[in-house]
Amino acid sequence: MLKKIAVIGGGPAGISFVYESLREKSCQWDIVGFEAKNELGGVWSGQPNCSRKSDADSISALDKLRSLPSDLDIPITAEELFQYGSPLTEGKSTVTSLKPLLGTSVENPLRLVRSKLLRDDIILSSETGLYSNFTSNVSGKLMEFDCSGSYSDCDVKSSSYPLIPLPEIKRKIKAYMDKRNIKSFYRLGTTVEFVDKISPTKWIVVAKETEKESKFDRWYCEIFDAVVIANGHFGIPYIPYYMSSLSEEAPEIHEFNVKFPSTLLHVRDIESWYQNSLPRIKEQSLAGKEQTVVLVGKSFSCMDVLKRLMPVKNACPSLRIVISSNFPAMPENELNPFSWFDKWLVETSNVQLTGAIKKFQNSSGPGLEFQDGYVVENPTSVIFCTGYLFSYPFLSKRLLESYRIFVTPDPQTTDGAPSNMSRVTGLYLHTLSIADPTLGFIGVSSNACFQSFTISSLVLIGAWTKFNDALSKNDDTGNSAHNVAWSQVLPAVEEELEWSRERLSKVGNTGAYHFYHPISSLKSEWVRYCKALVLDPCRLDKIWPNEPESLAQIALDKIEDLFYHLVNQVWHPQGNLNQGSHE
Repeated sequence: MLKKIAVIGGGPAGISFVYESLREKSCQWDIVGFEAKNELGGVWSGQPNCSRKSDADSISALDKLRSLPSDLDIPITAEELFQYGSPLTEGKSTVTSLKPLLGTSVENPLRLVRSKLLRDDIILSSETGLYSNFTSNVSGKLMEFDCSGSYSDCDVKSSSYPLIPLPEIKRKIKAYMDKRNIKSFYRLGTTVEFVDKISPTKWIVVAKETEKESKFDRWYCEIFDAVVIANGHFGIPYIPYYMSSLSEEAPEIHEFNVKFPSTLLHVRDIESWYQNSLPRIKEQSLAGKEQTVVLVGKSFSCMDVLKRLMPVKNACPSLRIVISSNFPAMPENELNPFSWFDKWLVETSNVQLTGAIKKFQNSSGPGLEFQDGYVVENPTSVIFCTGYLFSYPFLSKRLLESYRIFVTPDPQTTDGAPSNMSRVTGLYLHTLSIADPTLGFIGVSSNACFQSFTISSLVLIGAWTKFNDALSKNDDTGNSAHNVAWSQVLPAVEEELEWSRERLSKVGNTGAYHFYHPISSLKSEWVRYCKALVLDPCRLDKIWPNEPESLAQIALDKIEDLFYHLVNQVWHPQGNLNQGSHE
């Protein structure tokens, strides 16, 4: 029987599972949530730090990578970053033995002196990519877990409506958690270090709790019947050239990063750059001194940075903006909801669009050479707008290999490394491990709406509840009884694999595999399969706001309007912005 459930992650994905489990009265589970931060909310728990005095007040991911140990080769994997230096590992990232932890528990842990690890400030960081005056990129109604009945919320209308500001997002999440006291089910400040299957029916979780006002950490093991992986998709910044190779030639990014500190930045750490570097760029540009900002990747975060840079460019021609991308602008691609941005890139004369970086030059001074031959000398800042990686560095390597759960290689890379364009294999409905249904995932298919978390939560709850019911009707408690029970709940493995193959043939072997647009396709291509597993199929129709497709389109239109409004303004040293005209 599934009685004790581990939930790894306290962001929207994890808290949705806890909430829905408590809502379903037939679920009498012992739920234990683990969250590395000291508060719930995941990426939305961050607070843009407007009080920083200097860049030295925080360490960015690229700052930390300057101290990369010599025994780690580039490109480096997320697993190596996570496990390097851990008491559990020997060498780069191999967990060798759990013997010292056997017999420990949350009440009787092993106390070890805390040490600073390589992953700190890269994977485990207080920075979440939020910044001052942050606004959502989706409708507020799509940032609710369930819009039915009393669960529905009322958005405060502002000039950016239906997009909502960060305080409103935080309010929604807090109100949702408070309804069922979700915080009481979580152990905060606790990192999951290792997860493995130790018997046909039991999981082991190794956790590390940070003792407050102490130099010690509390390490312990705990046994569970099922595990929910809800660690989100915004924990590990994807930094190409450090984490993957995009050319046969060694790009020498590490040498560049060491020699020219504070030049490279991932957009996750953008708030510090806005507070410290951007004012200096404004000052130098106003004085007529050439400044060059290179944005790597033409993602949504690239658009966000441009909204800050373009008013300065409009006022100071000495500011040069370069966008480096593997993919050419394709304004004719009507399937892309942001094709208007590609159109703007093609038509504007204020931004130079070029290819991927070929080499980081660091002999006489900082420089960048691009695949198309374009060269930038003395870049002021290079900002990686390259998104995040799917990664589960705490899951046993043996387990991942035997369960065929992989983050796929990006064909754009020459070393077969994953990227922000990769997908996760081995999952049915983006949620259940095909090899072992007691391992569940929430948030792999997020679709820019919180309702997606509710969908995966209801799938897990339905499958696991039905499994318990089927098992309780069988006098045999051995492995064969488990197999019989699962056969009564889930389709045959071949049918699950066929669902995966159909999805793969439709969208390709990329991250688009997990993404549905528009919402009508989400309902027809994902939700309709989920209904066979959830306890109340009607719930999957009721969680949506009225006319969600229309709300999503209105939000996309608002994003476009706001972009054009801001990039056509002109910055003045007094702090005022004057709106310019469209190009």
